[in-house]
Amino acid sequence: NSQQVEPGTYKIEALITSEPEVFSNSIRIRIEGNKQTLNPETIVIGTQSGYHERAEIVIKDRDQWEKIWSLHTSNLDQMPLIPEVDFKTEMVIAVFRGEFTSSGYETEITNVTEFPDKIVVTVTETNHIGGMLLDVMTYPFHIVKIKRSELPVEFVHRTVIRK
Repeated sequence: NSQQVEPGTYKIEALITSEPEVFSNSIRIRIEGNKQTLNPETIVIGTQSGYHERAEIVIKDRDQWEKIWSLHTSNLDQMPLIPEVDFKTEMVIAVFRGEFTSSGYETEITNVTEFPDKIVVTVTETNHIGGMLLDVMTYPFHIVKIKRSELPVEFVHRTVIRK
């Protein structure tokens, strides 16, 4: 028996019997409506940022972009020119992972999907364990630009462990 439903979040309850015991489980599922994969354009990605806090930032204007770029490049002797962004048609997504005391940590925006009610940014955080790691301070980050939207942005983090 199947039924067509509108996109949304639904609670499904299942009653399972196995004499003499009865089990009851409930789960929540989200049925997504139409979605579109956006193609983020990398502005810069790496492990050395002057922005030392963990943060997820959506930038929609030049003033905020200049502040974030200035913080991000504050660890450099010479500040590079700020990358051009047309804030009439684009916005910037910046992910900073925070401070680590060795190499082996990476952060990458691996997917950006637009749904009717939100944009979901998937961030993959890779931790290399074992092998040759350097005793050096690192600050992994990824900054991209995508088409401008007024939808709320939600961040989903995946962690990958590599040996």
